[in-house]
Amino acid sequence: MRWTLLAGLLTVACDSDDSSVDTCDPSSDLDADGLDDCAEEALGTSPENADSDGDGVDDGDEVACVSSPLDADEVCYECGWPHRDEIVSDRQGSEIGDTLRNVTMPDQCGERVDLHDLAGAYRILFMTTQWCASCVEEARELRTRSRQFERETSIPFSYVITVFQDTMGAPPTRDVAADYADHVDARRVVPVLADVDQDLLVDTPYDGNALPGKCVLSPQMEMLDCYTGHGDDAEAFAMIEAHASNAGTP
Repeated sequence: MRWTLLAGLLTVACDSDDSSVDTCDPSSDLDADGLDDCAEEALGTSPENADSDGDGVDDGDEVACVSSPLDADEVCYECGWPHRDEIVSDRQGSEIGDTLRNVTMPDQCGERVDLHDLAGAYRILFMTTQWCASCVEEARELRTRSRQFERETSIPFSYVITVFQDTMGAPPTRDVAADYADHVDARRVVPVLADVDQDLLVDTPYDGNALPGKCVLSPQMEMLDCYTGHGDDAEAFAMIEAHASNAGTP
């Protein structure tokens, strides 16, 4: 379930004419978890327990990072990615128009990330290798490129870098994601994932024969297009604008 601080969700209607009805106090935060007692009532969390699901993360922090405060198996990603897999279609495949399969890969913070948790915004998968020097140079531009696109269009967007070979051309270890993120100055702004099992070479039309590979994804993880080569991705951005316009986004 997607947990967001929506005003309609986190307020409880009260009947001001019926004094017998118990009401919550929106000015009270008994457990000091960052959620007032009315928010706790709306969410079903405990107003007297800062960590309702006992997973070590306070309820308010879980809501802020789009993680369920009632599911002990779901906690905030250290890198700050949200949990948004519930908006993804079940229709999955490996061709243009299909929803990309929900593969799990380690990120630059050392955690395993479900790809569908990165849904909710347009993405371009930037599929590359650790040994491709020209790809490294382009990868350093991706953060600036994505911020400019968002600033000009107000369309939620980010690149996602996936590395499917290490410096020797072998499948990457989980540490490659952190090394690559440091090398291209991605930090925690652009997700960098080590495609340890080379799943995306099977689950997308990209076969790895030319670098970099790129796949344009809708907010529902539908593959809108896949192509190869360096460049400013102008055609991909135009496709995203057209798709967002047709979908009524933003």
